[in-house]
Amino acid sequence: MSRLLGLVLCSLFLASPRPLLAEEAPSLDVLKGLYARCGSEIDWTDDWQEAARRAKAEGKPILVLVRSLAGFDVPDFAMIGPFSDESIVEIIRKRYVALRFPRGGMAPFRSQDSYGMGPFAFGTSVLIANEEGEIIGDTFTMESTSLYEFLASSASAYPMDVPAGMAGADLARWHLDNGELEKAKALLLKPSSAMEFQLRGILNRRLRKSSQALSDFSRSYRLEPTEQRAFETARSLLQCNAPQKVDPWIARAGKNPRALSLLGVHQLAEGRVDEAIQSWRRLVREHPESRWAWPIASYLASESLLASIDRDSLFALPEPEVLALLTRRPYEPLPVEKMDLAISNARQYLLDSQREDGSWAVSTEVMGKGETSRNPFVIAITSWSARALLSRAKEPREAKAIKKALSFLFDTRAVLSDEGEPFAVMDYFVWSKPSLLLFLADAINAGVARKKQWIPVMESLIQELREKQKPGGGWSYYMGTTLDTLDPNLNVSFSFVTAYVLLGLAAARDAGVVIPSEMSKKAITCLKKMYNKDGSYEYSLVHANENAFRTPLPAGAAGRGPLCSLALIQWDETSLDEVVRSLAIFEKYRATYSRELGKTLMHCGPQGQGCHYLMFDYGMASAACSILAKNKDREPFRLMLADQILQARTDIGSFLGTPLLGEHFATAMALWSLPMLKQTF
Repeated sequence: MSRLLGLVLCSLFLASPRPLLAEEAPSLDVLKGLYARCGSEIDWTDDWQEAARRAKAEGKPILVLVRSLAGFDVPDFAMIGPFSDESIVEIIRKRYVALRFPRGGMAPFRSQDSYGMGPFAFGTSVLIANEEGEIIGDTFTMESTSLYEFLASSASAYPMDVPAGMAGADLARWHLDNGELEKAKALLLKPSSAMEFQLRGILNRRLRKSSQALSDFSRSYRLEPTEQRAFETARSLLQCNAPQKVDPWIARAGKNPRALSLLGVHQLAEGRVDEAIQSWRRLVREHPESRWAWPIASYLASESLLASIDRDSLFALPEPEVLALLTRRPYEPLPVEKMDLAISNARQYLLDSQREDGSWAVSTEVMGKGETSRNPFVIAITSWSARALLSRAKEPREAKAIKKALSFLFDTRAVLSDEGEPFAVMDYFVWSKPSLLLFLADAINAGVARKKQWIPVMESLIQELREKQKPGGGWSYYMGTTLDTLDPNLNVSFSFVTAYVLLGLAAARDAGVVIPSEMSKKAITCLKKMYNKDGSYEYSLVHANENAFRTPLPAGAAGRGPLCSLALIQWDETSLDEVVRSLAIFEKYRATYSRELGKTLMHCGPQGQGCHYLMFDYGMASAACSILAKNKDREPFRLMLADQILQARTDIGSFLGTPLLGEHFATAMALWSLPMLKQTF
């Protein structure tokens, strides 16, 4: 059940409530009232002082849930998802003081001298704090199994005393409830009773050992049949991809709320949507006080949300390579004198981490992989990873990796043509398409991609970008506040997105593709309108109000300046002096920007600087620096940028800007950027 809820949690691929119209459907008000109760089993506080007081008195860490999604009218999926999961609820009750951090709330970690959470902070994240307000851990994942693992690990620094006289199965259950899985495992090596097999089944499920959990639950049921054990067996069968065996076990699980919930999930997975809706309506109608009914009510309240569930992977656990991206590696920077070692390590990491299908993973796949070929982040990160390997395209291993990536990316075009792009309130295909254009242009120039095959693909990408171009001339991610109110023609342009598309168009032009003149001219005009006299660029431009008064925020704009000037100079629309100026602004404010390294919340800087742009902006600044050639102004920027990038290096030779995008993207950006900066270091 937790996997179903996790599949729709990726922070901006969300839907808003809209009633399902059918006979005997619970009213929308009833459904809203029920799913508003999600997470209510946790004793939340919304005051830092109270949380710190309780943490000190109880000897516990503080779980801080930050949900800051200004501009988006979406349900609280953290509550509907993991904080309605029984294992998450239990470990929080036992091991944490829970703080639901209010927007505008005050706490020591908000200070820029601490974690840093400015007024523009955006996203959903779980932070772990001590009673002094220091952040000792954070994660973005809202998928239950990975969040549970994070919470269990984070709580281990705060050991609990075992109650006197507790032993056997009772002690194993106590350790399970407290997230101490290894201690529970030691006590359950040789189970003999029905209860011990049941406990080991719970243990194996939390360890993602689905087949072992199934064996334990079915053995437990045979020794002592109960509805609870039948339910656990049915759930394990679904997780083991054996739906054909589920029905008799669900029947044995009774007519209780948990069985009705699982029955609906099973029916939905088999495509029996109407039957699933009827099972869930019965659950909501007959058991409104049950915790199992509350999250289900959110699905019954929204056609969009129900339709967004990927039924093919409802019970699939996160893949190992995706879970690996959630492991927080310690940073191990290198001096610029050892750049060759950093480049070699980064290349090796990318080669080792490519998936069999030719793609590279993105960490947000943990909350629902869906169809990889339709994931704009996977497409963009695969394009960048393969692009970073092009400098050694004649080496056997690199050549093989690039070939696999090209094959994967070619297949994505066919899938997207057949199935279309997924609906989302943030359209990240306007990032993936220029990423693919840039890679293909370089691959053609390197002789590893055939023009005959790929020029038509580039032409189609340009046409798709033309269709996404805003009436005001630029591009943006923003499509509306909810899936039910999407407006592709929403006339707002983002400077950095517009500049990035212009870079992709310039690369395609140089590879021989004809770019519609009106398309490029409108984009250039739009980008120029976002230029400020102080050399910065506005984050966005609402075209209906283009002449509104501006209060430039140069520190917050420093990261995107080199990208914007780089894009304009590719179209002969600015000067090298402006490129130098943008790099000077970047250098001036780099210390504040670099403080975002490693965060899971976006836009936490005092002027909205964000972890999610960090490695991307370092790469674009490196490219801007490279066009200065031997210009005397280039040297200090080369040293500065190389140092900034090398600060993001981990102990295994990968790079990490933010866990939101993961190590593959950051490593690709570093591997692409560092050789441009390398000369006489």
